Amino acid sequence: MTSTIVKLAFKNLGRNPRRTLVTGGGIAVGAAGILLLYGFVHFAYWGLAERFARSGNGQIQIADGNWFRSAVPEAHRSSKANLEVVADKVRAQLGDQVEALSLRRKVSGIVSTGSRSEIFVGTAFDPATYRRISASVSVVAGKTLSPTEPQGVILGRVLAKRIEAKPGDNISLLVTTDRGVPNAMDATVIGISASDSKELDAVSLTLSLPLALNLMETDQVDSLAVGLKQTSQTMMAEQKIDALLQGTPLETRRWDELADYYRSVKALYGRIFSFVELVLFVLTILAVANTVMMALLERRAELALLQAIGMRRHQIAAMIVCEGLGLGFGAGLTGILIAFAFSWLVQLWGGIPMPPAPGSSEGYRLNFLLDYRGATMVLGIAILSPVIASLWGSRRMVQSNIATALSGGIRSLVPLLLLPVFFGSATPAAAAGLNPDARLRLVDSLRAIPDDNFILQTTFMPLGEKNSNPIIYRVAGKGDRYLAIAISESAGNRMVILSSDAGMWMQKQGMRKPMRISPSQRLLGQASTADVVNVRWGSDYFAESYQAPTLRLVPKSTTAAAAYSKIELDFPADSLCPQLARFYARSGKLLKIANYEYQHKAGKLRLVSAIIHDAIRTGDKTKVIFGEAHRADLGANLFNPQNLIGAAHEIEAR
Repeated sequence: MTSTIVKLAFKNLGRNPRRTLVTGGGIAVGAAGILLLYGFVHFAYWGLAERFARSGNGQIQIADGNWFRSAVPEAHRSSKANLEVVADKVRAQLGDQVEALSLRRKVSGIVSTGSRSEIFVGTAFDPATYRRISASVSVVAGKTLSPTEPQGVILGRVLAKRIEAKPGDNISLLVTTDRGVPNAMDATVIGISASDSKELDAVSLTLSLPLALNLMETDQVDSLAVGLKQTSQTMMAEQKIDALLQGTPLETRRWDELADYYRSVKALYGRIFSFVELVLFVLTILAVANTVMMALLERRAELALLQAIGMRRHQIAAMIVCEGLGLGFGAGLTGILIAFAFSWLVQLWGGIPMPPAPGSSEGYRLNFLLDYRGATMVLGIAILSPVIASLWGSRRMVQSNIATALSGGIRSLVPLLLLPVFFGSATPAAAAGLNPDARLRLVDSLRAIPDDNFILQTTFMPLGEKNSNPIIYRVAGKGDRYLAIAISESAGNRMVILSSDAGMWMQKQGMRKPMRISPSQRLLGQASTADVVNVRWGSDYFAESYQAPTLRLVPKSTTAAAAYSKIELDFPADSLCPQLARFYARSGKLLKIANYEYQHKAGKLRLVSAIIHDAIRTGDKTKVIFGEAHRADLGANLFNPQNLIGAAHEIEAR
């Protein structure tokens, strides 16, 4: 039977080739776009890695362990002789894997032509191996370091322009030696280099290691750079070198552990890629779902006939899913082939010319680095999108009534009971037909506040009190945590209140520490008004019973968020909008009464204000006016009781 279902599925794909091609084309284009984005990102990763490793840094660096960890690395340099011995051992151990080895030393000071002077930050290398270990360094004028010119230096392009130096000019280098005394030495400009960074080119100076050691009057160097022929061999080479260094104070670091810029770019591109991938995936699912549903609606009578002649519902669902699987697989492969073909054409053309990135001095050629991992990921996405759409569509089709489907009738896909959420009231029959939990979920929706990550402004207006001014709070919410800042008060004198499952805290600007609000203060004091406002009906409370017109709620758990032991909501006849709520303590004593007001805004009904009566202090009334909420990216650290003032400043700035 399984083979029959598969055969039927593939025959159905061929029955309407135009629809199949349009749907498959959409999936293929989406798959190709995702794979090309993946290829671009990984080309950027590869380019950054190769540029860093082959700009004199090497794929691996060897130095004293404290040189890598210390905030003052110059206090933990190694002797030139010791690292030369290590270099010989590494060369013997790795053999043909090694491209070049070079000792490195940082030097900084002032470079002068006599008429102009600038600060420089120089790096010294072994001139015999510099060309091979710095293959990515672009020398735009003159030549590179050479053992035949021990006094030669290479200036960064911007630095050379500032001191008006060109190849062949004599310059002076002024430094402070390791012993802390000034020293100067003449040198000759033999080349001008250019990098991706204007800031680096403004201070960059490259010189030979013998010149640097003579200038600094020392034999101490920073590290040994190990350049490999293949960056992919880095992990294996590091393991071998670590075995050689056992028992010595020397340690290794890979290029990716030293390249801070690479890690930052990778983190940024990774997030961008994930977001774009998600958007393309969702758009593909929506497009495919629309096409699949239209196709299934056209075949409704046919599917009902299959049920009528004995085909089971799960078999029909399996057939529809097989159609989606076949469509996704074929379209995914097509998209992968399109991406590889486009990538090949771009490489054949020599890359797409791109302008310099911000902060860079040179443009680059855009290429795409595609591999089997990216192709596998994209194929999975291409298969998953129509399968999800088919699962959703098949579920609706197999649950339909056979007789209705065979007669061509189609029932509405929009439940009438959702209309009260948008228009504020339901017919008597619809309102009476809702169970307590469904009624509670609809009440929650009237608040028009996102479930997570939002900011809104709420005004608390005391009623019946003379000379009392409204207090405006900016409220940030994330899950079960709320942070309120009284922005209507003068800066530096504002109250900050934090409410969560763990309790409630308050701190006024100028106070050294936050003050925890006790449970009794929370129920009887002004803080209880905030609890009334922040009630999450569906999350914190269970709809115990509904005896018109009152819906009775009890806490789902004993968490601090569920501050009241019982709440009663009263509904007018034939309405799903509660007009009154009563809040009770565990003893059964009435604590608060709230009257709610609603308005139609943008075609939807939403809660706009509430008048809260204190049942203990009967003269206290407060009107709460709710502003419109908007989404915001809120970190969990904002809701730390020990950082209320800092969190308040951040929320105020938004």
